[in-house]
Amino acid sequence: MGTNVSFLMGGMAVQAVPRLAEKRGIVLGLPPERMLYGMGLADLVGVLSSYDESLRRMVAEHDISWKEVYEESDVGRERMALIEEIGPTREDIILDVGCGKGFTTIALAFDSSMVCGLDLMNGFGRLGWWDNFRLEMASLGLQEHVSGVRGSAAEIPYRDGGFTLAVSAHALRNFDSRSTIVSALREMGRATRRGGRVVVAENLPVANSKAQEAHLRYFELKTRVVKTDSPYCSEDELTGMFEEAGLEVARREVLDFDLSAAPPFFVLDPEKVPSQERKDIVEEYRLACEMIREHGEASPPVLLLEAYI
Repeated sequence: MGTNVSFLMGGMAVQAVPRLAEKRGIVLGLPPERMLYGMGLADLVGVLSSYDESLRRMVAEHDISWKEVYEESDVGRERMALIEEIGPTREDIILDVGCGKGFTTIALAFDSSMVCGLDLMNGFGRLGWWDNFRLEMASLGLQEHVSGVRGSAAEIPYRDGGFTLAVSAHALRNFDSRSTIVSALREMGRATRRGGRVVVAENLPVANSKAQEAHLRYFELKTRVVKTDSPYCSEDELTGMFEEAGLEVARREVLDFDLSAAPPFFVLDPEKVPSQERKDIVEEYRLACEMIREHGEASPPVLLLEAYI
Protein backbone atom coordinates (compact mmCIF):
# COMPACT_ATOMS: atom_id res chain seq x y z
CA MET A 1 0.00 0.00 0.00
CA GLY A 2 1.33 3.45 -0.92
CA THR A 3 2.05 5.82 1.96
CA ASN A 4 2.59 9.13 0.19
CA VAL A 5 -0.83 10.05 -1.09
CA SER A 6 -0.97 13.82 -1.20
CA PHE A 7 -4.71 14.50 -1.01
CA LEU A 8 -5.10 12.14 1.94
CA MET A 9 -2.56 14.20 3.82
CA GLY A 10 -3.00 17.76 5.04
CA GLY A 11 -6.63 18.88 5.18
CA MET A 12 -8.17 15.43 4.78
CA ALA A 13 -5.87 14.01 7.45
CA VAL A 14 -7.08 16.66 9.90
CA GLN A 15 -10.65 15.46 9.34
CA ALA A 16 -10.04 11.71 9.32
CA VAL A 17 -7.27 11.13 11.87
CA PRO A 18 -9.30 12.01 15.01
CA ARG A 19 -12.08 9.59 14.03
CA LEU A 20 -9.63 6.83 13.17
CA ALA A 21 -7.76 7.39 16.42
CA GLU A 22 -10.94 7.28 18.51
CA LYS A 23 -11.98 3.98 16.92
CA ARG A 24 -8.64 2.44 17.89
CA GLY A 25 -8.22 4.07 21.30
CA ILE A 26 -5.24 6.18 20.22
CA VAL A 27 -4.53 9.43 22.10
CA LEU A 28 -3.19 12.10 19.74
CA GLY A 29 -2.97 15.41 21.58
CA LEU A 30 -3.38 17.36 18.32
CA PRO A 31 -5.61 20.45 17.94
CA PRO A 32 -8.98 19.87 16.22
CA GLU A 33 -9.58 21.22 12.73
CA ARG A 34 -11.47 24.29 13.92
CA MET A 35 -8.44 25.49 15.89
CA LEU A 36 -6.29 25.71 12.74
CA TYR A 37 -8.25 28.73 11.57
CA GLY A 38 -6.33 31.88 12.46
CA MET A 39 -2.98 30.14 12.94
CA GLY A 40 0.11 31.73 11.46
CA LEU A 41 1.73 29.95 8.55
CA ALA A 42 4.67 28.49 10.50
CA ASP A 43 2.44 27.08 13.26
CA LEU A 44 0.00 25.72 10.70
CA VAL A 45 2.72 23.90 8.76
CA GLY A 46 3.91 22.32 11.99
CA VAL A 47 0.43 21.09 12.97
CA LEU A 48 -0.32 19.72 9.49
CA SER A 49 3.02 17.90 9.50
CA SER A 50 2.08 16.32 12.83
CA TYR A 51 -1.25 15.17 11.40
CA ASP A 52 0.49 13.79 8.31
CA GLU A 53 2.94 11.87 10.45
CA SER A 54 0.15 10.53 12.69
CA LEU A 55 -1.74 9.33 9.62
CA ARG A 56 1.33 7.62 8.13
CA ARG A 57 1.98 5.88 11.42
CA MET A 58 -1.63 4.78 11.81
CA VAL A 59 -1.74 3.41 8.26
CA ALA A 60 1.47 1.47 8.86
CA GLU A 61 0.68 0.17 12.35
CA HIS A 62 -3.09 -0.31 12.46
CA ASP A 63 -3.98 -1.82 9.07
CA ILE A 64 -5.87 1.28 7.93
CA SER A 65 -6.64 1.48 4.22
CA TRP A 66 -6.67 4.70 2.22
CA LYS A 67 -10.33 4.00 1.44
CA GLU A 68 -11.05 4.08 5.17
CA VAL A 69 -9.24 7.42 5.47
CA TYR A 70 -11.42 8.84 2.69
CA GLU A 71 -14.59 7.48 4.28
CA GLU A 72 -13.72 8.92 7.70
CA SER A 73 -13.21 12.46 6.41
CA ASP A 74 -16.04 14.97 6.04
CA VAL A 75 -14.94 15.50 2.43
CA GLY A 76 -15.36 11.81 1.66
CA ARG A 77 -18.57 11.42 3.65
CA GLU A 78 -20.21 14.35 1.88
CA ARG A 79 -19.22 13.09 -1.57
CA MET A 80 -20.48 9.60 -0.81
CA ALA A 81 -23.80 10.96 0.49
CA LEU A 82 -24.10 13.15 -2.61
CA ILE A 83 -23.35 10.27 -4.99
CA GLU A 84 -25.91 8.12 -3.19
CA GLU A 85 -28.46 10.82 -4.03
CA ILE A 86 -27.32 10.87 -7.68
CA GLY A 87 -27.53 7.08 -7.91
CA PRO A 88 -24.98 5.91 -10.51
CA THR A 89 -25.04 2.26 -11.56
CA ARG A 90 -22.39 -0.24 -12.59
CA GLU A 91 -23.49 0.24 -16.18
CA ASP A 92 -22.82 3.98 -16.18
CA ILE A 93 -19.94 5.59 -18.05
CA ILE A 94 -19.44 8.84 -16.17
CA LEU A 95 -17.86 12.21 -16.88
CA ASP A 96 -16.82 14.20 -13.78
CA VAL A 97 -16.54 17.82 -14.92
CA GLY A 98 -14.20 20.02 -12.89
CA CYS A 99 -12.91 17.00 -11.00
CA GLY A 100 -10.14 18.85 -9.14
CA LYS A 101 -8.25 16.50 -6.86
CA GLY A 102 -10.76 13.75 -7.54
CA PHE A 103 -12.86 13.74 -4.36
CA THR A 104 -16.11 13.28 -6.29
CA THR A 105 -14.42 11.01 -8.86
CA ILE A 106 -13.56 8.58 -6.08
CA ALA A 107 -17.12 8.36 -4.76
CA LEU A 108 -18.43 7.87 -8.31
CA ALA A 109 -15.86 5.15 -9.05
CA PHE A 110 -16.91 3.08 -6.04
CA ASP A 111 -20.30 2.48 -7.69
CA SER A 112 -19.70 2.56 -11.46
CA SER A 113 -17.69 0.88 -14.19
CA MET A 114 -15.78 3.90 -15.55
CA VAL A 115 -15.29 7.53 -14.55
CA CYS A 116 -13.37 10.16 -16.51
CA GLY A 117 -12.25 13.19 -14.54
CA LEU A 118 -11.98 16.39 -16.59
CA ASP A 119 -10.23 19.54 -15.39
CA LEU A 120 -7.95 22.26 -16.75
CA MET A 121 -5.79 22.05 -13.62
CA ASN A 122 -4.37 25.46 -14.38
CA GLY A 123 -5.14 27.23 -11.13
CA PHE A 124 -2.78 28.39 -8.41
CA GLY A 125 -0.97 25.55 -6.66
CA ARG A 126 -2.08 22.87 -9.11
CA LEU A 127 1.33 21.94 -10.52
CA GLY A 128 1.69 18.15 -10.56
CA TRP A 129 -1.93 17.45 -9.67
CA TRP A 130 -2.46 14.96 -12.50
CA ASP A 131 0.46 12.87 -11.20
CA ASN A 132 -1.10 13.02 -7.73
CA PHE A 133 -4.52 12.20 -9.20
CA ARG A 134 -3.19 8.98 -10.75
CA LEU A 135 -1.29 8.05 -7.58
CA GLU A 136 -4.39 8.60 -5.46
CA MET A 137 -6.58 6.42 -7.65
CA ALA A 138 -3.98 3.65 -7.68
CA SER A 139 -3.63 3.76 -3.89
CA LEU A 140 -7.39 3.40 -3.58
CA GLY A 141 -7.44 0.49 -6.04
CA LEU A 142 -9.52 2.48 -8.54
CA GLN A 143 -7.01 2.77 -11.38
CA GLU A 144 -8.99 0.34 -13.56
CA HIS A 145 -12.14 2.44 -13.19
CA VAL A 146 -10.79 5.99 -13.49
CA SER A 147 -9.02 8.11 -16.07
CA GLY A 148 -8.10 11.78 -15.97
CA VAL A 149 -7.98 14.23 -18.86
CA ARG A 150 -6.81 17.84 -18.96
CA GLY A 151 -9.39 19.88 -20.80
CA SER A 152 -11.86 22.76 -20.68
CA ALA A 153 -15.39 22.13 -19.46
CA ALA A 154 -16.53 24.74 -21.99
CA GLU A 155 -15.08 22.61 -24.82
CA ILE A 156 -15.31 19.02 -23.59
CA PRO A 157 -12.89 16.92 -25.68
CA TYR A 158 -15.26 13.98 -26.21
CA ARG A 159 -17.70 13.03 -28.95
CA ASP A 160 -21.43 13.55 -28.71
CA GLY A 161 -23.21 11.07 -26.47
CA GLY A 162 -20.09 9.37 -25.13
CA PHE A 163 -21.33 9.18 -21.52
CA THR A 164 -24.44 7.97 -19.75
CA LEU A 165 -23.99 10.39 -16.85
CA ALA A 166 -22.26 13.78 -16.65
CA VAL A 167 -21.69 15.18 -13.15
CA SER A 168 -20.26 18.41 -11.80
CA ALA A 169 -20.04 18.79 -8.02
CA HIS A 170 -18.66 21.82 -6.20
CA ALA A 171 -16.89 22.94 -9.38
CA LEU A 172 -18.97 25.51 -11.27
CA ARG A 173 -18.09 28.30 -8.85
CA ASN A 174 -14.45 27.94 -9.87
CA PHE A 175 -15.23 28.77 -13.51
CA ASP A 176 -14.28 32.25 -14.63
CA SER A 177 -17.67 33.60 -15.74
CA ARG A 178 -21.38 32.95 -16.03
CA SER A 179 -21.02 32.35 -19.77
CA THR A 180 -18.35 29.71 -19.11
CA ILE A 181 -20.69 27.93 -16.71
CA VAL A 182 -23.51 27.94 -19.26
CA SER A 183 -21.14 26.67 -21.97
CA ALA A 184 -19.94 23.89 -19.66
CA LEU A 185 -23.49 22.82 -18.87
CA ARG A 186 -24.38 22.83 -22.58
CA GLU A 187 -21.29 20.71 -23.31
CA MET A 188 -22.21 18.27 -20.57
CA GLY A 189 -25.56 17.79 -22.29
CA ARG A 190 -23.89 17.28 -25.67
CA ALA A 191 -21.50 14.67 -24.29
CA THR A 192 -24.34 12.69 -22.69
CA ARG A 193 -26.24 10.14 -24.75
CA ARG A 194 -30.01 10.04 -25.13
CA GLY A 195 -31.58 8.55 -22.03
CA GLY A 196 -28.64 9.65 -19.91
CA ARG A 197 -28.48 12.32 -17.22
CA VAL A 198 -26.71 15.59 -16.41
CA VAL A 199 -26.41 16.33 -12.69
CA VAL A 200 -25.00 19.41 -10.99
CA ALA A 201 -24.46 19.98 -7.26
CA GLU A 202 -23.43 23.37 -5.86
CA ASN A 203 -23.44 24.95 -2.42
CA LEU A 204 -25.91 27.75 -1.78
CA PRO A 205 -25.31 31.01 0.14
CA VAL A 206 -27.67 30.00 2.97
CA ALA A 207 -27.09 28.60 6.44
CA ASN A 208 -29.06 26.26 8.71
CA SER A 209 -26.54 26.18 11.57
CA LYS A 210 -23.94 28.33 13.31
CA ALA A 211 -21.19 26.22 11.72
CA GLN A 212 -22.61 26.98 8.27
CA GLU A 213 -22.90 30.68 9.16
CA ALA A 214 -19.23 30.59 10.16
CA HIS A 215 -18.33 28.97 6.84
CA LEU A 216 -20.21 31.61 4.84
CA ARG A 217 -18.65 34.49 6.77
CA TYR A 218 -15.16 33.11 6.27
CA PHE A 219 -15.75 32.08 2.64
CA GLU A 220 -17.14 35.50 1.70
CA LEU A 221 -13.95 37.09 3.01
CA LYS A 222 -11.83 34.57 1.12
CA THR A 223 -13.52 35.40 -2.19
CA ARG A 224 -12.70 39.07 -1.61
CA VAL A 225 -9.08 38.58 -0.54
CA VAL A 226 -7.72 35.50 -2.30
CA LYS A 227 -10.03 35.46 -5.36
CA THR A 228 -9.49 31.74 -6.08
CA ASP A 229 -13.21 31.05 -5.62
CA SER A 230 -16.31 32.87 -6.78
CA PRO A 231 -19.23 33.63 -4.44
CA TYR A 232 -21.91 30.98 -4.18
CA CYS A 233 -24.82 31.40 -6.62
CA SER A 234 -28.42 31.46 -5.45
CA GLU A 235 -30.85 28.65 -6.20
CA ASP A 236 -32.55 30.73 -8.90
CA GLU A 237 -29.22 31.76 -10.47
CA LEU A 238 -28.05 28.15 -10.75
CA THR A 239 -31.40 26.98 -12.09
CA GLY A 240 -31.41 29.81 -14.63
CA MET A 241 -28.00 28.85 -15.99
CA PHE A 242 -29.04 25.20 -16.13
CA GLU A 243 -32.09 26.09 -18.21
CA GLU A 244 -30.17 28.58 -20.38
CA ALA A 245 -27.89 25.69 -21.36
CA GLY A 246 -30.93 23.87 -22.75
CA LEU A 247 -31.27 21.45 -19.85
CA GLU A 248 -34.80 20.84 -18.60
CA VAL A 249 -34.87 20.46 -14.82
CA ALA A 250 -36.29 17.06 -13.87
CA ARG A 251 -35.17 17.25 -10.26
CA ARG A 252 -34.42 20.30 -8.12
CA GLU A 253 -33.63 19.49 -4.50
CA VAL A 254 -31.75 21.17 -1.66
CA LEU A 255 -29.69 18.74 0.42
CA ASP A 256 -28.13 19.55 3.78
CA PHE A 257 -25.38 17.13 4.83
CA ASP A 258 -23.93 19.55 7.46
CA LEU A 259 -20.36 18.36 6.81
CA SER A 260 -17.14 20.26 6.11
CA ALA A 261 -17.02 19.16 2.48
CA ALA A 262 -15.03 22.08 1.04
CA PRO A 263 -13.06 23.77 3.85
CA PRO A 264 -12.55 27.43 2.83
CA PHE A 265 -9.20 27.66 4.62
CA PHE A 266 -6.62 30.35 3.83
CA VAL A 267 -3.90 32.18 5.77
CA LEU A 268 -4.25 35.95 5.66
CA ASP A 269 -1.09 37.91 4.87
CA PRO A 270 -1.90 41.52 5.88
CA GLU A 271 0.99 42.84 3.78
CA LYS A 272 -0.78 41.64 0.63
CA VAL A 273 -3.98 43.51 1.47
CA PRO A 274 -4.28 47.08 0.12
CA SER A 275 -3.38 49.48 2.92
CA GLN A 276 -6.74 51.29 2.79
CA GLU A 277 -8.56 47.99 3.46
CA ARG A 278 -6.03 46.32 5.74
CA LYS A 279 -7.44 47.24 9.14
CA ASP A 280 -10.99 46.19 8.26
CA ILE A 281 -9.90 42.96 6.52
CA VAL A 282 -7.67 41.91 9.41
CA GLU A 283 -10.52 42.48 11.87
CA GLU A 284 -13.02 40.59 9.69
CA TYR A 285 -10.57 37.70 9.41
CA ARG A 286 -10.08 37.60 13.18
CA LEU A 287 -13.82 37.57 13.85
CA ALA A 288 -14.47 34.90 11.17
CA CYS A 289 -11.75 32.66 12.63
CA GLU A 290 -13.14 33.15 16.15
CA MET A 291 -16.59 32.13 14.94
CA ILE A 292 -15.22 28.94 13.40
CA ARG A 293 -13.20 28.17 16.53
CA GLU A 294 -16.37 28.51 18.60
CA HIS A 295 -18.91 26.79 16.35
CA GLY A 296 -16.86 24.73 13.90
CA GLU A 297 -17.22 24.97 10.11
CA ALA A 298 -19.69 23.14 7.89
CA SER A 299 -20.44 23.57 4.22
CA PRO A 300 -23.82 25.15 3.43
CA PRO A 301 -26.69 23.21 1.82
CA VAL A 302 -26.27 21.90 -1.72
CA LEU A 303 -28.63 22.44 -4.64
CA LEU A 304 -28.90 19.31 -6.79
CA LEU A 305 -30.17 19.84 -10.33
CA GLU A 306 -30.82 16.94 -12.71
CA ALA A 307 -31.85 16.74 -16.35
CA TYR A 308 -32.56 13.81 -18.66
CA ILE A 309 -31.16 13.95 -22.19
